[in-house]
Amino acid sequence: MRKLMFAGMTVAGIYLSWLQMLGSATPTLIDIAIMMASGLAVSVLLAFLMKWLARIPTFGYD
Repeated sequence: MRKLMFAGMTVAGIYLSWLQMLGSATPTLIDIAIMMASGLAVSVLLAFLMKWLARIPTFGYD
């Protein structure tokens, strides 16, 4: 789960980098912190969802 959390933070950082390059935007440190925290939160929620879905038995024929 730790790898997934860091992946969300990395995706948020990449988004800010592209935003700077293409849109000429200069986000403040607060914007960067908010984006990284939101990426982290979404990643954690997805990790918990996948962990919960792993408990459900498979469908189909055996």
